[in-house]
Amino acid sequence: MTGLRPDATKVYENRTQFRKNVPDASAIPQSFQKAGYRVAHVGKIYHYGVPSQIGTDGLDDPASWEKVVNPKGRDVDDIGMVEVLRSGPDGKAVTETGKELKDTGGTLSWLAAEGGDAEQTDCRGAAAAIQLLEEYTAGSKPFCLAVGFCRPHTPFVASKSYFGLYPRNEIQLPDIPPKLKELFPAPSPYQGLILPLQRLLKGVNGFATYCFNEPYVPWMRNCLLHIRQGHQPS
Repeated sequence: MTGLRPDATKVYENRTQFRKNVPDASAIPQSFQKAGYRVAHVGKIYHYGVPSQIGTDGLDDPASWEKVVNPKGRDVDDIGMVEVLRSGPDGKAVTETGKELKDTGGTLSWLAAEGGDAEQTDCRGAAAAIQLLEEYTAGSKPFCLAVGFCRPHTPFVASKSYFGLYPRNEIQLPDIPPKLKELFPAPSPYQGLILPLQRLLKGVNGFATYCFNEPYVPWMRNCLLHIRQGHQPS
């Protein structure tokens, strides 16, 4: 968003707000503001932790925006229902529920959610973005609207109907090649990760059968088409 490389911002991970090191940097949205644009964002643009920081500013940059919408859906409220896959003491895969927000990000975890799509965080974000599109196009000023979605991201949460599109017994996991570890150089994080993941996946008869469909993308596309049609010269 600044055009600066990490060696200039000194940001090498996802925990540092860039202005801590380059307070006078000009981000892309600020350039739009200087040019007379209305500037807003919905959802995850600058980094925030998923799911623990959904609905918050996270590492957002207040100087970049005139308006901010941080949606939060039932996927956050339902976090205790998320199934988290772990390796048990005997090496076999087990699932656990009842975890807190901070204990589900970056894990093999999922939830076939009750309720409808419109209750999920990203769908609420899409609805907010559509509302802003309609509001801004009715005005005379140009605008820049940034829209970010927090998924696909662990925990993989989607309405229950999407999971049924991929029955577990119809999913074939890839075979583990012989001498898999030798395929990766020593510094590679995958060297110690692939085999445990494969064992865990086999243990639940196809964990990778979840389906994450994004119905909110067509909503926004249809809204954009409607707006374009409304602005075509007659």
